[in-house]
Amino acid sequence: MEIVRHYSEVMDIVDRLFVTIFGTLNKTCQKELEAVGRQYPFEPLKYLPEALRRTFLKVFKCLSYAGVEVDPMGDLNTETEKKLGQLVLEKYGTDLYILYRYPLGVRPFYTMPCDDNTA
Repeated sequence: MEIVRHYSEVMDIVDRLFVTIFGTLNKTCQKELEAVGRQYPFEPLKYLPEALRRTFLKVFKCLSYAGVEVDPMGDLNTETEKKLGQLVLEKYGTDLYILYRYPLGVRPFYTMPCDDNTA
């Protein structure tokens, strides 16, 4: 995919894609979802018309307020990601969110820093 102006274009497409896929599945595959749910009980996915977007810094602060220790220049481990998902669901009522602006130190070497934030 070509990025014309800003990487947020990719987030826009991913956002629309997920909402379309989940919306279509919920509408057209109700019987199948019920059959799967009988064998493997699950909570229906909760999502907003537009995916919640949060920067790594905001997520770091949110986790810190919740008493979770996170390295501000590090990556999130599985336990921390699960806690973040729980906090997002409680606060915003959605399972689907996009986390962006990771610290440069945990991103692959080929990614470019943001012009307004090189951390």
